Amino acid sequence: VGKEYTFYFYANNAITVVEPNNLYDPVIRIRQGGDIDLPNGVLREGPAVLTEDNTALNGSGWVRFEYTFIATSSSEIIKITNAAEGTRGDDLALTSLGILGN
Repeated sequence: VGKEYTFYFYANNAITVVEPNNLYDPVIRIRQGGDIDLPNGVLREGPAVLTEDNTALNGSGWVRFEYTFIATSSSEIIKITNAAEGTRGDDLALTSLGILGN
């Protein structure tokens, strides 16, 4: 409690589906709190759209996300949610998830 932490991960658009206006690309959000089984809680970061273009520009395809917070209890709920509008191409890959004490 009272200590600063950074939650981080890398995400990539897992499949290539070219649609007008990036309609079906993953839309990443980091949320804190809320119910364990629901995509609710306070929006802390995002939305960030993982288009085929912005993941390719990164070189490796992986985009780093992070959120720094101060613990207010002995446990915290932090969620990665995908707010894509459709289910045709909203697939994403995650790697290197972690929490660092700062």
